[in-house]
Amino acid sequence: MAVSALPTTRIAAFDGLRGVAAAIVVLYHYLCLMHPNLAPSMGTSLTGLADTPLHMLWNGRFAVAVFFVLSGFVMAAAADRRSEALIANTVTRYLRLALPVTASCLLAWVWLMAFPDSARTLQQTLVEPSRWLNFTYQEPIKPAWYAVADGLVAAFLRGYSRFNNVLWTMQIELVGSLGIFLLYFLTQGRIRLYMLAASGLAIVAWLPDSYLAFVLGAALYEAHRREALLPVPSAVPLAALVGAVLLGSPGEGAHLRLDLPDVPEQWHVGRPRGRCLSKELSPALVSCRSFGRPGHGSAAASLMGERVGGPMASALGIGLFRVQPDGADGLPVAGFS
Repeated sequence: MAVSALPTTRIAAFDGLRGVAAAIVVLYHYLCLMHPNLAPSMGTSLTGLADTPLHMLWNGRFAVAVFFVLSGFVMAAAADRRSEALIANTVTRYLRLALPVTASCLLAWVWLMAFPDSARTLQQTLVEPSRWLNFTYQEPIKPAWYAVADGLVAAFLRGYSRFNNVLWTMQIELVGSLGIFLLYFLTQGRIRLYMLAASGLAIVAWLPDSYLAFVLGAALYEAHRREALLPVPSAVPLAALVGAVLLGSPGEGAHLRLDLPDVPEQWHVGRPRGRCLSKELSPALVSCRSFGRPGHGSAAASLMGERVGGPMASALGIGLFRVQPDGADGLPVAGFS
């Protein structure tokens, strides 16, 4: 039996989830800058809190994984409604990313022109030097047209911007979205589900793990519109939450701090292909109650980005909380905080 696309609706729980993830990103960036001993890989030393469940409160990689899974869900919904409009979907997505990205680069350019040595000056005042400050342009500052080109093109091609170093997510956002659009343009029905599964396997084999979040977000959309997750008992996502908070918090380099020197390098937390042994450093899944009206369900997602388990746990968690539609949905964007 054919399953029709969901109408253009807003999922209230996703708004709450975006808000929580954005708050985590803001806190994470502040700690990277001012207290790098709390942010794995940003300082020369690291507090033990980074390997406890409390780390979930400022785990920026976790929050980015939330945005990527939400993007996969929302892009799949948009592509399903207009699967034949490949060019229109692509142009719209690019503009919705590129215009605010360019504005942020220009704003950063103005700020850097006003304070061209601010990062170096701040670095000298910190008790703990921060690698975060090395990712930002300092004098001589590039001209304004360079900031425009950075926002419109370079941030998407290179995967980073030294005007606004949080824009590393934009390349993944654009490429992941275009992949979903293309898949929905070329397939339908059960063939689409098979191709989603094949795409996930291909990403695990050859591409950065962050792209798997988009595939899993799209798979979550397919399950959601078929109401396939409604029979799942509430105890399942609650158990996932408890287990993930306890086991999914360690930061980069945790294999050494937890005395696990024999973990293969490609499985280290923070590596591009980072996957952790299931019984030692399992993916984190964080649950967020809906900020919408009572009766509209809950949403959950996530984990430290750049790991297979994180996006997978994100998609599973969002779906198990039986999200219900409630108004017109927007497009999640990671990295603007």
